Amino acid sequence: MITMIDKAEGFESSAKSERRVYLVRGSTDQAVVRAHVLANTPPMLGALRRGVPTFNTIRPGVWQVSLEWGPISGDTQRIQPETTDFFTSGSVRAVDVTLTQAIQHIGSFGNSGSVSTPYSGAINVDDQGVAQGVSIPTGMQQFDERGYKPAAAVDGAWIRLIGRNAFKVNSDVFRGFQPGELLYMGSSWSFRAGQNDYEVISTFAIAENQDAFTINADGGTGASISVPGKEGHDLLWVEYRDVPDPSGRIIKVPDVAHIERVFRRTSFAALQLPNPTTPT
Repeated sequence: MITMIDKAEGFESSAKSERRVYLVRGSTDQAVVRAHVLANTPPMLGALRRGVPTFNTIRPGVWQVSLEWGPISGDTQRIQPETTDFFTSGSVRAVDVTLTQAIQHIGSFGNSGSVSTPYSGAINVDDQGVAQGVSIPTGMQQFDERGYKPAAAVDGAWIRLIGRNAFKVNSDVFRGFQPGELLYMGSSWSFRAGQNDYEVISTFAIAENQDAFTINADGGTGASISVPGKEGHDLLWVEYRDVPDPSGRIIKVPDVAHIERVFRRTSFAALQLPNPTTPT
């Protein structure tokens, strides 16, 4: 059983926005928690529309979920614009990642007489020869799209469908993106009484597919690892092996590149999302 508590200390309100923080218990599945939060919070607070929830795991089965309501962008009665761009809004934001392998080693510079160790681009290597890495910001691009769905079609079956498929990756070409490039992050919906339909806003994260590339793995030998390519939301990690450096000390250099699938695939065409359009 899922329980949700409104944390009073997380409440923030102004004329232009309102933010609430909830403590949710009872499931380790973020998609299930998301569906529960959206089903138990209002799509609208006066003239403010609910945004996309953000999640922090406190411990397995316990989540802190933040929701913000903000002004609706534009007038729902506005004239059709000249552009047919389906993007409602988009952003590129920084996320921190720990990087243990550089894309290129530029150089090593030491005291006179010191022997350079060929770490092959491994970053922040400790005295055991293990790459500790460094945290760097990288861009995460995402976009929202707006569409309209008949009221009768927004039922329990459809809500469960998109809940099951939240945080899955496209297995087909969708909105011009190749399979593997889009992560569906869920949808929010609000009823339009005068139109007898729901405005549906869906959020996607973009990660471009990569063509063939190489990873420096020479350890002083000139060797490299050839990777035939990687789908955008698949995970690449590098396995290291022990080799002696010029001084005889054992260090670790890249040996095998592994590509792992961490998000399930699904046909986005099967999500029954409304075609992106402008308000009427």
